[in-house]
Amino acid sequence: MTITHVPDSGQVLPTTPDTVAIMAFPDERARAQPVRGEGLLAKLDRIARYKRNARSPEYMRQVAMSMLPHARVVEVDGAMPAATVAPASHIVLLWPDAIGHGWMPLERQVFRFKRDDASVYALSGRRRAFRLTRATLWGLRLRRLAERLWLGEAVMALGLLVTAPFLVMWDFARGHR
Repeated sequence: MTITHVPDSGQVLPTTPDTVAIMAFPDERARAQPVRGEGLLAKLDRIARYKRNARSPEYMRQVAMSMLPHARVVEVDGAMPAATVAPASHIVLLWPDAIGHGWMPLERQVFRFKRDDASVYALSGRRRAFRLTRATLWGLRLRRLAERLWLGEAVMALGLLVTAPFLVMWDFARGHR
C-alpha cells in the first residue's frame, strides 16, 4: 500500500489500487439552475457560492492525480453507484470546497454502500485531508447548517445592533460628534 502524506494536515491518505476517489461538483449543478432574477435570494446564493470558493473540476482532477496516484477516480453527478463503493477498502471524497457543501446525499450513499472495514476520508480543494466517521460528519453537517443559515453573520449583526447605541452614547459623552 502506498501512503501519501498530506502537508499541513498531519493526515495520510492510503492510495492503493482498491482506493476509490469520488468527485462531484454540487455548485456546478446549482450554477446550471441559478435562482432567477436579481432579488435577495439570488444575491445571497451568489455570495454563498463566492464564500465557499469551490475549486474547479480541472483543479480537483489535478489534486486527485497528484495526491492519489494509484486511486481510481470516479466522477458522479447525483446518485452514487453502489458497485463503485462496495469493493473499495479506502474511499476518498474529493470536496471542491472546505466543508463539502452539497455532499450530504453522496455521503449517506457512501456510508450505506461501503464495506464495514472500509475507511472513508475527505480531501478538500485546499488539500486538507481527514478521516470521516459518523461523528465527524455530524459536526460537518452542523457547520454546513450554520453556513447555510448565515448564523455567524446574524450573530454579528445582532451584536452590532445591541452595542451600537452604547457606543454612540460613549462617543457623545466623550465629546466626539
